[in-house]
Amino acid sequence: DQIGAMGIAVIHTCFNVLATAVMLPFTKGLEKLAYLTIRDDHKEQKVELLDERLFTTPGVAVARSNELTQQMAHLAKDTLMKAVSLTAHYDPTVVQEVTQQENQLDSYEDKLGTYLVRLSQRELTPADSRQVSQLLHSISDLERIGDHAANIVYPLERQPAFSEAAQGQLDKLYAAIEEILTMTVDAFDHDDVRLAKRIEPLEQVVDEMTITIRNQHIERLKQGKCTIDAGIVLLDILTNMERVADHCSNIAVAIIETGVGSFDTHAYLNDIKTGGSRSFVEEYKAYAEKYGIA
Repeated sequence: DQIGAMGIAVIHTCFNVLATAVMLPFTKGLEKLAYLTIRDDHKEQKVELLDERLFTTPGVAVARSNELTQQMAHLAKDTLMKAVSLTAHYDPTVVQEVTQQENQLDSYEDKLGTYLVRLSQRELTPADSRQVSQLLHSISDLERIGDHAANIVYPLERQPAFSEAAQGQLDKLYAAIEEILTMTVDAFDHDDVRLAKRIEPLEQVVDEMTITIRNQHIERLKQGKCTIDAGIVLLDILTNMERVADHCSNIAVAIIETGVGSFDTHAYLNDIKTGGSRSFVEEYKAYAEKYGIA
């Protein structure tokens, strides 16, 4: 006799109940097996949550992209600060962490960039369109900060011996870099235009610091107080620190642009750098005094 639909349903239900009862004592073992067989990549999970089905509600897709870019910003800051810590104490474990995190930043840029480009082709409100543009610019700068972290790590593998004067100057420079990164991440997290406007004065101070350290390093070389090998690594670090500050400035300008709508980036930068902004001059003097270049 053929079994009816009701019979099939009953058998199916009984099978599921029986299977659940049999497997229940082994749930913890199955969980461990899943962790062993499925790649546990926290970053990949987050980036993969960029679901294209959100394109039907672009505002939600933009918000999700912004959230992931915030995570990328925090990761970029952490990666850079881990890298600079190696000048005072070289640790292969930290080197590995920097390398892994730099790869994560590359993945963020690739996945977010692709997602945002496709999102930009949808019908967006003017505000969403400006934010997508800001995110596209920002993820590029954040990825480059990761590159500069890697650039610092590679020459430090030789573990050069910096002079006490050089290490002291680097520590002060790193403090300025940490401050500008913190302001940049905080401004991005909260869309804080006022805080973003404080970044450019510090970027200028970082530029001045790198010039001063470079010139004093050359004098130490002439006096035989610093080795050639350590000097080359120091110059590489200075170049990368200057570039990191530049990327922070780029992100700040993008935040300001999004916040005020219509915005002329070149005019803004030219105005504040030529003394057209009183607040810029005051902020610059304060940072210059704080970091010893006044």
